[in-house]
Amino acid sequence: MGVLHGAEVTQIGAGSVGSHLAYGFGPAELRLNLLDWGTVKAKHTEHGRTIYDTTQIGMKKVHAAKQKLEREFPGTKINAWPYSTAEVPDCEFKSMFARSLVVILVIDDGPEILRLAALAYPITELIHAAMHRNGDSGHIVVSVPFATPCLPCTLGIRQAADIRTLASEPASSLDIIQIAEYSARMALDIAHSKVTGRRISRWDTAKDLIYITNTREELSPDGPGVHYETSQRRPGCAICNRQMPS
Repeated sequence: MGVLHGAEVTQIGAGSVGSHLAYGFGPAELRLNLLDWGTVKAKHTEHGRTIYDTTQIGMKKVHAAKQKLEREFPGTKINAWPYSTAEVPDCEFKSMFARSLVVILVIDDGPEILRLAALAYPITELIHAAMHRNGDSGHIVVSVPFATPCLPCTLGIRQAADIRTLASEPASSLDIIQIAEYSARMALDIAHSKVTGRRISRWDTAKDLIYITNTREELSPDGPGVHYETSQRRPGCAICNRQMPS
């Protein structure tokens, strides 16, 4: 039985990146709150885009994930929430976040991304993972209460309209899995550090924005790579310029 057995973690989103990310948590034997309103469709079972298979078409994604993960990882317990985030009140999320070692946000809804990131910021660590156009790249934001900038400051955005949503964007399953596995490892590192009191040594925790390139481009002219960056608080930000409660 591992050190994280039974530890509570919350993940919002169980689509392409989200399903592979949740699968990456399997060996840790977590108690995972998993929220997504969507249903498994035939297209979700093709080419490894998600963890779901053809026998699960028509099931709610969270119920399909629960079935698969609890079967393959008997120590894992999934608390399935088949709802839209908009249906869940702030007080419910705050209570869930307060019980969670880390919150993972992998949804494609700009207003809800900003709402949930703001709710989580003063409570617990947050990881936001997202793919970019065609899956050529992606990013992971690590938000630590009162220690790092909030999500909008890290991404340099001011409003939900600044977030480019990419629902049903074509992407290679290998690129999807790359983002998911990186995010899962970082979330598990955070959870392990909080449980054991040991500092994270596998990555520089001062770097709160991880940019992953899957093709040759400006940030990675020689080919795929991982780039760690440090962001800054925006002066006057109402979210992350508040002081930690005494």
